Amino acid sequence: MIVRLDYARKFLRSIKQVNVMSYAVHNYMILLCLFCFVVVSAQKNHNIIQSLTDPNTLLSSNAIFELRFFSPNNSTNRYVGIWYNQRGSDGKLEVVWVANREMSINDTSGVFRISEDGNLEVMNGQNKSFWSSNVPAYESRNSGFRLKDTGNLVLLSNASELMTWQSFDHPTDVFLPEMSFTIDGTVTEKQALFLSWKSPVDPSGGNFTIGIKTRIPPQVLLWDGDHPIWRNGPWNGNLFVGLKSVLSIVVNAGKIYFGFSLADKSVNLLHFVVSYDGSLVERDWDTGNKKWGTVWNSRQSECDVYGKCGAFGSCKATNSPICGCLRGFVPSNNMEWGKGNWTSGCVRRSLLQCGAVGASADGFWKLVDVKVPDDAEWLSAATEDECNKHCIEECSCLAYAYFSSIGCMTWNGSLIDIEEFSDDKGIDLFVRLADSELGVSNQQQKHHTSLSGKSRSWIIIVTVVVSITVSIFGIIWFRRQYGMRITQNAKILLKGDKSGNEFGDLPIFELEKLVTATNNFHECNKLGRGGFGTVYKAMADYP
Repeated sequence: MIVRLDYARKFLRSIKQVNVMSYAVHNYMILLCLFCFVVVSAQKNHNIIQSLTDPNTLLSSNAIFELRFFSPNNSTNRYVGIWYNQRGSDGKLEVVWVANREMSINDTSGVFRISEDGNLEVMNGQNKSFWSSNVPAYESRNSGFRLKDTGNLVLLSNASELMTWQSFDHPTDVFLPEMSFTIDGTVTEKQALFLSWKSPVDPSGGNFTIGIKTRIPPQVLLWDGDHPIWRNGPWNGNLFVGLKSVLSIVVNAGKIYFGFSLADKSVNLLHFVVSYDGSLVERDWDTGNKKWGTVWNSRQSECDVYGKCGAFGSCKATNSPICGCLRGFVPSNNMEWGKGNWTSGCVRRSLLQCGAVGASADGFWKLVDVKVPDDAEWLSAATEDECNKHCIEECSCLAYAYFSSIGCMTWNGSLIDIEEFSDDKGIDLFVRLADSELGVSNQQQKHHTSLSGKSRSWIIIVTVVVSITVSIFGIIWFRRQYGMRITQNAKILLKGDKSGNEFGDLPIFELEKLVTATNNFHECNKLGRGGFGTVYKAMADYP
């Protein structure tokens, strides 16, 4: 019995140890799961915060962009901004977005946070609001904000982390890759998208805006207030005419989708800036010099200035002077043109004759490879001939152009802002002129079109008939000349040789008389043979 009792005690002790180990393993597994959940949650919510105080910093996931309070150079005003986390050797920030650009904080007490109504807001130490995202209350139950590697600041909802607001929808002066805009194509007024800084140290709204002119085909324009100061060419389906860049447009069902994307998504430092001095600048990081540099500027030449040569003038950067009047036009103010001020433009030298009874037909002069004028009217002509026909039949049509991926463009008013290219990146423009102005030019090709397609057909028919008639008369004349020459040669043989000997006194015999006189050319009458054949003796009386 004692042995059995010891065995029982050992058995109970072993069971207790097993239970303790199982309990420990169980607790370990629970802690491990909780740890994994915390890690996953932390990764999922990485970079999501509720507030940011001056001078703390929020970085995007891969530290490409930075969000924090800053002061522009030589300024003590504080703003919340986003910039590339890539500083040049000069230490300057490449700022791409500013929240409170119209109202700065004058000390370092600022806070960027989620407000009680769920909006993003900029506050100072006295709880005064300097800016708000202004999302409606029913959409603004938010948990935090995140800065993405695209430079986009997003506001996320509390329940599903869906985006309820983003800075890409409210840009300041910088166009970043992956930004896109949907524009109502039925609105013909300008659609301003970006607004310049007022000065290098003042990010408040300046005078210069850039946006889309929605009239088909769409164009990108830069305005100084309400006055255009730069314009690219129309969108041709692949790029903007005259502008080699990464900007793109899609037109569909009355909507215009304007965007900016890069083929290499890993390289997203390229961006566009509307500068405070009124130019559109393409900038990128210069790896060699370790600083931000300019890739392209809308002011590359004087011809980039909108309407530099005025109405009916054209600009070519390689010419001297750069401005000239279109064929058939002369300067409207010779004195101003002599001073190099071409904005007064040109006037027509010969009036158009369209519709005038008995007048010669107007025609079209072809100007090759240009940025076509502003304010084109788009027509749904399927071919260039249809486009030409429409403009011919409308006396108000002063010019037309056709490009396969755009269609037919016509102009009824002044032709403004024409630039001539030399690298085949433009479109051919046909300008209506009076018939008297249509001549051959050494630099441009004449394109003279009559009033209708039927007229062109008649010209072809008349040309063919005249050609055939001339050919027939030529053949008749040649044959007559040839016959006359043969007759003349015969007379020479009959009247005399080249030495002047005359044969006019010799008798001429008929063949029948010769046969009789030679007894049918009998051998007995044969006298011999010479260089002109056999010689016979003839016995006959003279007539």
